[in-house]
Amino acid sequence: MKIRKFAALATTAIFVASAGTATAMEKIVFQLGWLPGGNYAPLYVGIDQGIFADAGFDVTIQSGRGASDVVTKLSTGSSDIGIAAFGGLLRSHVAGNSQIKAIYSVYTQQPDSIITYAGSGIETLADVSGKTIATSANSSSNFSWPIVLQNNDIDPDSVTLIKSDPKTLAPMLATGQVDAVIAFSTNGPSYSEILGKAERDIVIIPWAEFGFDGYSHMLMASETLLSERPDAVKGFLVAYTEAAEAAMADHEAAADSVIAVAPQLDRDVALAQWTSALALIDNEVSQASGLGQIDEARVMATWDWAAKAQNLAMDTIDPLNAVAIGFVE
Repeated sequence: MKIRKFAALATTAIFVASAGTATAMEKIVFQLGWLPGGNYAPLYVGIDQGIFADAGFDVTIQSGRGASDVVTKLSTGSSDIGIAAFGGLLRSHVAGNSQIKAIYSVYTQQPDSIITYAGSGIETLADVSGKTIATSANSSSNFSWPIVLQNNDIDPDSVTLIKSDPKTLAPMLATGQVDAVIAFSTNGPSYSEILGKAERDIVIIPWAEFGFDGYSHMLMASETLLSERPDAVKGFLVAYTEAAEAAMADHEAAADSVIAVAPQLDRDVALAQWTSALALIDNEVSQASGLGQIDEARVMATWDWAAKAQNLAMDTIDPLNAVAIGFVE
């Protein structure tokens, strides 16, 4: 399977949806799981096209440093709603932090993938035996990697796994220091650009094609916010869905909105990031249940993977306590 830089921010980026209406705007501080990018297009569309403002929301976007950072920011009240991998939220519940709940499904398919290049000798998951693969030291994918291999009758010890800084992964791949890297498919555009300079064509092998199932990124919030401002949460999710539908209907306009709000990004890369994320958002799962809806069976399937990855019994937690169903209309 082949899929086609986003700029790193040294400081938190803040973008305001609108100001100065006759009635007071409901303020929402939105916490990204990572740096700004085209994969977050619905947020930028909601701001740039006035969807959030029309719904009465003044939205501020903050950069993040992974799922644990999102959970911390939501727990302390420095952010209101955030987006992060559901597996990371489940791990926080295992650790005893159970006040954060997932409220809206975004990626209903897992983005974890092997990224390599044509001619590397890796065309399918079975080909990783005997290869050297790099991964980010703090990647959530590292928890599930051995289980994915074992479930496909591949000995994890047959793979040389190198943990490195995420900024070094693409250059290591482009220069042939490693045969492949572990990364999200939504990172494909930035990898493709770097590999292209080395005259190499990107190849992406999603783990979802080899049984890795369940929810990935979800919108989440604290129990405090859900109890104190339930109508605001519901209203924001309605506006977010409208923005997501607009972004899916017009990819070019979505890319324009990303750049209008985050001009430091490259438009072509932002467009490619958004289109690469679509398969994770608009698929048979979301089409069956509806955008944002949370299915209990899929929550349990996600926990099944997370529990095995951490060598935990299924009854260590009740994963349904990590979700708040009913906020999506």
